[in-house]
This record gives sequence, structure tokens and C-alpha cells, in this order.
Amino acid sequence: MFSSSRVNQTIYILYKESVPRIEIGSITQVTQPVSKYPMGVPYGTMQEQVVDVYANVGGSQRQFQQLPADKESADFKTGNVFVTISRDAMNAEISNLKNESVSIINRVDEERQKIVKYDEILMQLNPEFAEKQRQEQEIANLKNQVAQLAQTNSNLENMMARLMEKLDGDGTKPVKNK
Repeated sequence: MFSSSRVNQTIYILYKESVPRIEIGSITQVTQPVSKYPMGVPYGTMQEQVVDVYANVGGSQRQFQQLPADKESADFKTGNVFVTISRDAMNAEISNLKNESVSIINRVDEERQKIVKYDEILMQLNPEFAEKQRQEQEIANLKNQVAQLAQTNSNLENMMARLMEKLDGDGTKPVKNK
């Protein structure tokens, strides 16, 4: 629990960004637990207690405010930062994030198949959509054929130029009379 953290205890900070990174620091101070909501809580309702944890991370002093006093890990600020005093909790969080990423990657092919099926259904329901798709495919095929013709034409021009050079070269040779 954050409230029972001690000075020099290890704290782990995971930044869940597009390129995740971790920082490991050492706790320098933990405040006494206070109510998260000091006023307006009905009588008999359990009030959540929070603490502020100060830590030396990478040579600089960092403050983690309003961490739950009765937990050993928490999402900090907007949820993009995970803070814990337990290596096991950090390992579990990283494993969960990794499994989530693997699951997304595994769904890519499934989602591509869905897109194809959705297009087929749209063509079935909307003849104008089908006609538009057919026209786009035909235009793409024609563009490909024009590009192939341009390449063939370029090759023919190069061959003719070499042939003309050869013929010009043969015309300058002296001809022997018999």
C-alpha cells in the first residue's frame, strides 16, 4: 500500500505512450493519508484516503499526488502513467498491455476480411455503389495498361535508337569493290 511505503523503497513508473517506457526511482517521502474528498461526503460513507508520494527518479525529485492510500498501484493523472511499488504489479500491467497489443495485431486479418464482406454487402444493397466500384476497378486496370504501353513504347524507342546507331556505324565502313 502506498500509505505504508518507506523511504528508499523502489517505485516503478510506466509511461503508456505510443512508445512505452519505464522509470525506476526511490521513494523519498510519503505524506499522511487524507480524505480524497474532504467535504460533502454523507455520514457513514467510506471515504477514500490518498497520499502524496515523493521520489527520486533519474536524479530529479518527482511528486505523485493523490495516490490511493490502500493500494500499491494506480493510474496517475490521465491514465497514461501507471505507478506502483510492486514489481509484480508492474509485470502484470506490462503483460496485460502486451496481450492487448497482440490481440489487436491478431485481429487485423479478421478486420480486413470484414471490410471485403461489407463492400460485398454494400454492392448487393446498392447497385450504384456496385457500379462505382466496377468503374473504379476499370479505371485502375486502364491506368495499368497505359503504364505498360508507355514502358513498352520506351523500350521500342531505345531498341530503334540502338539499331539506328548500328546502321549508321555500318554505313561509314568502306565498301570493297570486286
